[in-house]
Amino acid sequence: MSPSAEVWPVTFFSLPSRMVRLCRWLEAQVAFDLAMAALIVISILILAIEVALPPGSQLRHRLFLVEEAITGIFILELMVRYLAMRRRNRFLREYWLDILAILPLLRIFRFARFVRLLRLLRLFRLAQMLTSHSRFFDYLLRRRAGEYVLMGLLVGFTMVAGTLGMAMFEHPHGASPKLLENSLWVCLFTLFSGEYSTQFPDSVGGRMTVLLVQFASLGMFAVMTGTMSAVMIEKLREGAILHGMVFEDMEDHVILCGWSSGLEKTLMELQSSSDYALREFVVVADRETLPDLDFLPARNRIHLMRADFTRVESLQRANVMKASVAIIVSDIDGHRTRQDADARTVLAALTIEKLNPSVYTIAELSNAMNEPHLRMGNVNEVIVSRDVTGHMLAQAALHSANSQVLHELIRSSQGANLEPHPVPAELAGREFGEILSEFRLLTGAIPIAVQDRQGAVSVNPTRHVLESGDCLLCIGCARRTNN
Repeated sequence: MSPSAEVWPVTFFSLPSRMVRLCRWLEAQVAFDLAMAALIVISILILAIEVALPPGSQLRHRLFLVEEAITGIFILELMVRYLAMRRRNRFLREYWLDILAILPLLRIFRFARFVRLLRLLRLFRLAQMLTSHSRFFDYLLRRRAGEYVLMGLLVGFTMVAGTLGMAMFEHPHGASPKLLENSLWVCLFTLFSGEYSTQFPDSVGGRMTVLLVQFASLGMFAVMTGTMSAVMIEKLREGAILHGMVFEDMEDHVILCGWSSGLEKTLMELQSSSDYALREFVVVADRETLPDLDFLPARNRIHLMRADFTRVESLQRANVMKASVAIIVSDIDGHRTRQDADARTVLAALTIEKLNPSVYTIAELSNAMNEPHLRMGNVNEVIVSRDVTGHMLAQAALHSANSQVLHELIRSSQGANLEPHPVPAELAGREFGEILSEFRLLTGAIPIAVQDRQGAVSVNPTRHVLESGDCLLCIGCARRTNN
């Protein structure tokens, strides 16, 4: 598969495909998650105000209408996430709490007052959104402090649900701020003491609320001290609960095996390209954390999987079978020699080609003597870093402008970059040297090379006769730089 292929092919008449592509784009935007998080906070505040107001209050009725509108937006959000999900059979498993939270909108459930408390389930979605876009929470999870985050979430949920439940059932005609405060302290002491700390509730709903708070107290300490705590931490670290990313759901993503100092530039160039703007990136490396990448256009699309990229199970977990591009860098981290790094590159490249022959594989080597092994393994591109560095140094010595021109051509985010253009039908059968000025006037780009259907590249082949299926490599229009 060519790396320039679109992630989601769309034709003019494929309206459902366009809708799915729009939903996937929208679901990937940080602003979309932030807007939903703000609506969740507003929804919880409205619920607290509703509990404090008497049943016949006009303001309570207006707030109920606002909550219905917000719930309608949440239903649209679930529709977007359903269309954006590549494996839709996972939808119920991942969003069942969100589905329960919209039940208060249905009239059939309004006879039971406690159903309104289901809105509080949205707090779990809020926690997921915050941890997905917060480097601080990511740092905590990587430092094995995830149990504290989970416990804080459970305590917060129990306190809010217990306070509002007590106020709702014990004071059905409206709870004043003072009564809400008393309900809060009652739930707090009940949670941490393990027993009810004041007069027993009169209503059945209040008794059930106290029972649930006490049960949550037992569960909280059990999770902190038992084996469930270890299970939860592993799931948190893998992103199965709060991180919100499952690698097996990815398709057409980019896998980067290993890490080197030049990968920041690689990611910046790729994310600046329209072909890769919406793709996910999985870095498979035995590292605790990634460096600071906040300068990248879409930092939230870059995911670290701490694993050995030479192992088959690691590549399968990264879903290499559905990846479109695999980039293997010469990783000398951990005091490895360059010879060891090249051996790992060869092993990983051959394994990837065996697992997914259609993936476009790019491998970096330090020594050119290992290149034949990769060529025989059908690796698409082999970059020998020492050769590239040597050529750049030589060009800089030959003429000062040479290295500057080369730097500008290989940077897609700045300057004039190389662009592939299929040979137009009207130019087929003509020589390369004849169409230069005509093609320049037609597209604004300058052809400098031809790639035939077999993949062979010829630079400035003046007498080459263009054929249908050839691709012209052209210098595009210069872009404004920051220099």
